[in-house]
Amino acid sequence: MKRIFLVCLLGLPFVGFGVVVKRGDTLWHLCKKHLGDPFLWPKIGEYNKLKNPHLIFPKQIIEFPGKDEIKKGIEFEDGEVMDVSGYAGVAKKRLEAGDKIRTNETLRTQPNSRIEILFPCGDLISVMDETSIKFEGRDRETSALSIGLIQGKIKVAPGKKIRVITIDGFVDISSGEVFIDRGNLTRISVFEGEAYVSAYGKRIFVSAGYGTIITEKGPIDPVKLPEPPKVLLPLQTSITGNMRSVIKWEGDAGRYLVEITKDIAFIHPEFNVLSRELEVISEPLREGNYYLRISGIDNNGLQGKPSDITRFAIERRVGLKYEIVPLFSNLPTRLYTQDNKNYISSNSLIYLLPVDEDNSISKVLVRIDSSPYISYKEPIRLKEGNRVLSYKAIDMLQEEDKEEIVSFIVDGNLPFGELKTSYPIKDGYLTQDATCTITGSDTTSGLSRIQVMVNDETKEYLNKAEFDLSIEGYYKIIHRFEDNVGNISNENSLSFILDKNPPLVSFFTDPKMATYNKNCFLPEENKIIFQASDSPAGVLKILYSVDSENLSPYQEAFTIKEEGLHIIRYKAIDKAGNESQISSFSVWIEPLMYEKYK
Repeated sequence: MKRIFLVCLLGLPFVGFGVVVKRGDTLWHLCKKHLGDPFLWPKIGEYNKLKNPHLIFPKQIIEFPGKDEIKKGIEFEDGEVMDVSGYAGVAKKRLEAGDKIRTNETLRTQPNSRIEILFPCGDLISVMDETSIKFEGRDRETSALSIGLIQGKIKVAPGKKIRVITIDGFVDISSGEVFIDRGNLTRISVFEGEAYVSAYGKRIFVSAGYGTIITEKGPIDPVKLPEPPKVLLPLQTSITGNMRSVIKWEGDAGRYLVEITKDIAFIHPEFNVLSRELEVISEPLREGNYYLRISGIDNNGLQGKPSDITRFAIERRVGLKYEIVPLFSNLPTRLYTQDNKNYISSNSLIYLLPVDEDNSISKVLVRIDSSPYISYKEPIRLKEGNRVLSYKAIDMLQEEDKEEIVSFIVDGNLPFGELKTSYPIKDGYLTQDATCTITGSDTTSGLSRIQVMVNDETKEYLNKAEFDLSIEGYYKIIHRFEDNVGNISNENSLSFILDKNPPLVSFFTDPKMATYNKNCFLPEENKIIFQASDSPAGVLKILYSVDSENLSPYQEAFTIKEEGLHIIRYKAIDKAGNESQISSFSVWIEPLMYEKYK
């Protein structure tokens, strides 16, 4: 049974009492029960001259001088809320910047919330999310501000002297920046200055760059904290259009705390995450300036000093542009604009692309004519006719950009035309100089060019191609028409031979004629042979006659046996129809005269 000893004089104020410890009691719980303030346990331990305030035993008597007596040396002091993010409150009051926090008040923060409090002597306390703390006031004798940390995380910026009390020990900080995490264990990281950690009868000194953990055997020997990581991305003062920022760093810790805020005090977290990797991608961040810092956390859970702060900015870049690409690689297609009208081919694919490669676009919505908006996933092919394309970008925060509207006239008609020569081509032959004229037309976007290949030479013309044909030879004219959006007609081909001259024809005899006084003589045994040549068309036939007006086709060498004078007439015709003039020669069939004059 617990015994309580009271010392009380009639008419005098209450001065104290004693409590008999029973199994399971701790100074923390006894102070909470009898004084209403568990954070007074260090004072009660000192009052009772306990070497280890965490070790009290059943039937041991603990003297309590009374709450007012124990707090005689405490000076009341108000803290001022400098900044707050999320929800932080005292009792049921929500705190805002400028509010006061008084001694003995308990402050609690909710998830994803933080608050920064400044005290008159310059002590600055940052209270993280899901944290409960109580302000005990300032000790007049030591000038130390006492703070009770029930659960959660606080960071004490450089000031004078501060004592942070937890359920398992306390930390005396001298002009330093210290981070304290009270979870299943209390972890202390000293970034600047120095601290003394006391728990379970053990007191250790922790210098800057080191940390400790309070266990059931007291604080462990100080261990070196992880070095501040080196931020690689984003670059200092860089500007990105990607709302999901890529964050990379170098470090040798087991885990890392990545924090992004818009305030340099890191009170308002826009993004924070624990990562075992050396790279993370942030959640979508709104346009604006940001601050980034990264802290290493070792295998003991001790958090090291944060990296140097990296400042970067995000611009909301959601502009879109369209690009016309041919459906088939061998068919050109392009955008043609005339009189404020946009023409494209029905073989066109429309790609919607970001104006900036580094952009904030999450998805694109598109609609054709009056159809509903749908997500753009693949290039768009419009049907022939007048079409209206509407599109808009959605950024990574699901906010819509302005709607863009563009109208197209989709041309699916092939251009056409004709080829004419100033002199007719008959059966593949042209027999005199001529002018070749090719004209084209297109009913929608208009004709762009005429492409003409004459034999191996290619030329381009606008609406009309015109050239002369004067050199004899073989011709192959290939032409096609292309409109202003890239529609191309089928190839049209015309082949012919230009042959303007008649064939050359000649004869000879076997044996060779004998000549006397301009007369020619042959024996009865003779052969008369005709030959003809022509280029480029070639010889079609040779015609001849012997002593007759009518010409007949020459097939092979022939003989004239009848003695006397004979007149032979002849000519040749080429395949183009060109005829040589009729030529003639006379010969005497006189064997004696031939023998005499041969």
